Amino acid sequence: MPGYDSETCHKKAIEARGAAEHKNGGRDARVAGHLALAWDALAKAKKRREQGLPKSKH
Repeated sequence: MPGYDSETCHKKAIEARGAAEHKNGGRDARVAGHLALAWDALAKAKKRREQGLPKSKH
């Protein structure tokens, strides 16, 4: 997997959310929704790392 920065991950999350909305429900929409959540979590983690913060708040 290429080294994506937080902004790229955030854009991919937005794209996946858009795909989920266009799937009209069902399994494909759920998969796209889960993908959006995963990209969003990755964007947050990358942002924390870019800011020099610890990996987790806990």
